[in-house]
Amino acid sequence: MFEKAFRNQRSNNEVLKFTVEDIIKLFANESLDSPNFIKILNLFSTVIFELNSSNVIFKELFDKLSNMVDSDAPLIKIHIFASNTSGLSNIIQNSNVPISITNADSMTMIEPKAYYGCSEIYQMIIPSSVIKIGEKAFSNCSSLVQITIPSSVKKIEEGAFHSCILLKKVEILSSLKEIKNFTFTNCESLTEINIPSSVEKIGSYAFAGCNSLEQVEI
Repeated sequence: MFEKAFRNQRSNNEVLKFTVEDIIKLFANESLDSPNFIKILNLFSTVIFELNSSNVIFKELFDKLSNMVDSDAPLIKIHIFASNTSGLSNIIQNSNVPISITNADSMTMIEPKAYYGCSEIYQMIIPSSVIKIGEKAFSNCSSLVQITIPSSVKKIEEGAFHSCILLKKVEILSSLKEIKNFTFTNCESLTEINIPSSVEKIGSYAFAGCNSLEQVEI
């Protein structure tokens, strides 16, 4: 069945994406456990699986897809539509696959330590509904490369991006009053950040260890 469905697909250079609905169907008919499924994945250079964190079998699906990684497999990525952040880091923290996250438009706060230590997150989309980013929300997200803080955000708590060692660019669109203590401490790859004119105070060690910082727009 799998070979016939993908017979005309080009190998090695293409991306294959499975939507949330695709994966649920594959799971329901036990196709994810088929040896032929892995064989099909190997026709592509990159495979992206989309998951919704609100799904009752989210953890089971995430674990199963994460464990498909081996030396012969293509690059597997997981994109998560996060309806809320409660308990999410406990599931994805020890992943060995690259993860991108889109937080739900209904979200008003990124909880404290929401993604703490999730070292495989390379992309994070914060919706314009978010008003507050909690303490250490993204601390030690060591694969995160770039972040845009939307205009809706009024408050970012201490250490929010502490030790995001690959973070290179930060775009702050909001009218923050304060950049708190340790916010970007040890973001050693950070080269570019804009600080809104609304900022009245920059806390202690907010940019300590940001040794690559080249451009600061105020």
